[in-house]
Amino acid sequence: KIDGGSYGNVSSNNLTVGGVTYTALEKMDPDSVATVTITQDTDAIIDKVKSFITDYNKLLASLYEKYEEKPNSDYKPLTKTQENAMTEKQIEKWTEKAKSGLLYHNSIIGDIISNMREALSTPVDGVSGKYNSAFNLGISVTKTYGYIELDESKLKEALEADPECVYNVFGKLDDADDDFDEIGVAQRLGDVMTDAMKKVKDYAGTSTSIDDDSTLGNSIRDWQTKMSNFKAMMNAFEEKLYKKYDAMEVALSTLGVQLNYVTSAFS
Repeated sequence: KIDGGSYGNVSSNNLTVGGVTYTALEKMDPDSVATVTITQDTDAIIDKVKSFITDYNKLLASLYEKYEEKPNSDYKPLTKTQENAMTEKQIEKWTEKAKSGLLYHNSIIGDIISNMREALSTPVDGVSGKYNSAFNLGISVTKTYGYIELDESKLKEALEADPECVYNVFGKLDDADDDFDEIGVAQRLGDVMTDAMKKVKDYAGTSTSIDDDSTLGNSIRDWQTKMSNFKAMMNAFEEKLYKKYDAMEVALSTLGVQLNYVTSAFS
């Protein structure tokens, strides 16, 4: 019996009720009362925080890979004539190098990196005491790209002193107005990525279609219009040259006839 509830057919000395696992250590008289001491599984929580740090650093590394990849000026986009003289494999390799550095110092990626750091470092409003930010829980920033690492002893200390604060720093939600200062690290980082994806959509669209209002989509349409107008202008110029060439041929033919007439008059 636990808190008034009866549990039968227990096959082992472990029983989980309401998220708490009870371990029976010895048999007792049915009428006696046992005092239960509950401790938190800090090792499992620390493992989850370590997993979070690993994923955070992987994401940061992938962002920096694109942010610091410089353009390769030796490889320009291929023209149709150049592509016709190359194999598919050569075109693929060339295009891959030509695309390198397209996101070099891209402002959207730069903002993501900056906002990720702010999400970690900013204290969570409403969390009292000294354990009110990820940095106060044993997480610190390294000198390499701002990767983060964990001091397990500090996190254990925080879990033992105030586990509720630890939970709120990472998992606190604010469904009302989604205030950055009021929410935990997890929701902050989620909001950072959501905002970034909106910016990407506004800038580049969401598919290969250019029928959207994205910056690149509008730019592509503008260039297509310019190319179409230039082609029309060149066709008109070509037609004008053909007419001049035809008029020149007519004039030369007329001069030839006149020359023959004059020549025959003196023969």
